[in-house]
Amino acid sequence: MIKRIICLSFVVLFGFTAGICLAKYSGGDGSEANPYRISDANDMNEIGLHQEDWGSHFVMVNDVNLAQFTGTQFNIIGPNSTTPFTGVFDGNGFTISNFNYHSTGVNLISLFGKVSGEAAVIKDLGLVGTEVRAGTGLFIGSLVGSLSKGTILSCYVTDCNVLGRGTVGGLVGANSGTIRYCHATGIIAANDDVGGLVGGNGIDGVISDSFATATVSGTGVRAGGLAGGNTGYISNCYATGSVTGTSNAVGGLGGSNDGDLINSYATGNVEGDMSVGGLLGTRGSYGTVTDCYATGAVTGTQFVGGLVGYSFSFDVAYTKCFWNNTVNPLLDGIGNTTDPNVIGETTENMQTESTFTDAGWDFVAETINGPNDIWTIHDTVDYPKLVWPLVNFVGWYEVDLADYAFFSDYWKDTNCGDANDCNGVDLDFSDTVDEKDLKILLDHWLTGLQ
Repeated sequence: MIKRIICLSFVVLFGFTAGICLAKYSGGDGSEANPYRISDANDMNEIGLHQEDWGSHFVMVNDVNLAQFTGTQFNIIGPNSTTPFTGVFDGNGFTISNFNYHSTGVNLISLFGKVSGEAAVIKDLGLVGTEVRAGTGLFIGSLVGSLSKGTILSCYVTDCNVLGRGTVGGLVGANSGTIRYCHATGIIAANDDVGGLVGGNGIDGVISDSFATATVSGTGVRAGGLAGGNTGYISNCYATGSVTGTSNAVGGLGGSNDGDLINSYATGNVEGDMSVGGLLGTRGSYGTVTDCYATGAVTGTQFVGGLVGYSFSFDVAYTKCFWNNTVNPLLDGIGNTTDPNVIGETTENMQTESTFTDAGWDFVAETINGPNDIWTIHDTVDYPKLVWPLVNFVGWYEVDLADYAFFSDYWKDTNCGDANDCNGVDLDFSDTVDEKDLKILLDHWLTGLQ
């Protein structure tokens, strides 16, 4: 049953008027202390009908299946650029499945079309089996079409299929807010500015501690495994999906970078035409790339590099970045120039910790390069990994008592060899779960909790 406020007035026996108001949604009053409760598909659909509620607080109390709404039946929340969603939507660890929306030439198609404002937050929400086919539409994603100044925290989409013309991402179309602890898997395709997580990360956009494993394809400019284009800030992120493009600026992590890219990597294969790179298709005049690497096979016809396809300026832009010259023996690190900080290494060397610590990268169990323990590695077995996703053993991205309990089950295990890392608990890959691993866990304690 569709739930909304319905007030019935009547005259009682003694002549005065009384009223009865039925609850809106599944309860709550929209305040921070008593948010509107979302328990089913009709509740979700009702939000889109009531613009007066788009600045309110919502909390999910069940998983929601939107399969009953197909085509253009679902009421997109905040698709109108003059009336965006400015409130708080707390997924509360639940999922929304089967968001299915097909349209032609309509912009801002996502579960939330436009989200704006410093106070706007979407958090702790999973989307499963999303299909968005927007034709020639712009600013398309599974969760948000355009995010401006707001925050998306601990959200994900799995098995998505997102198609549009431009600025298309697995989770978000255009971002000029903050995205943290998020990920996306599925198939993403567009003409221009297409990315596994975000179509375009704008000047004020921040993406951190996030990843994409999506397959990405573009037919125009700027296709990337994580973001199509970046003019903002990306840190501690990675992409593992394959990226293909039939035109310009194709990269394993980003199609183009005119912002800051720090402590990030890409492992997927990349195939394109012009300006094709294992990490970035192009690096713009203002882009910086710090402590990053790429390992995927790269193919293209013009300006092809193991790390970057084309650099638009030759000033100091790179800080100790690596690419795999075993996988790409015929390439240089940059397709149109050289840089001493873009270093080709063999697979063997790229699976050796000293290659990176000698270059100043901050790894666990060493303090010379910093105390933050950003990277860890299983020497001779795999490439470096970011620590933050590894310490979240259970559930969402929050590092909490559930993760500690999981860790405790392996305390003092001594059989974490090459074929067994004690279910991921041997964080420093020393073959033993000990005090060093506990320190790594505690260094990230309560990460992701807001």
